[in-house]
Amino acid sequence: MKTHILVVEDETQIARVLKIELEYEGYQVTVEHEGKKGLESE
Repeated sequence: MKTHILVVEDETQIARVLKIELEYEGYQVTVEHEGKKGLESE
């Protein structure tokens, strides 16, 4: 089972790069662009 990482970042390009790099390293990544949504994510 992959480790799951939640990325909360309002800059779309930064979030995309983080997601790509973390997935390359083998992590499961969820991206939210607003802090409140990030806190509500599971």
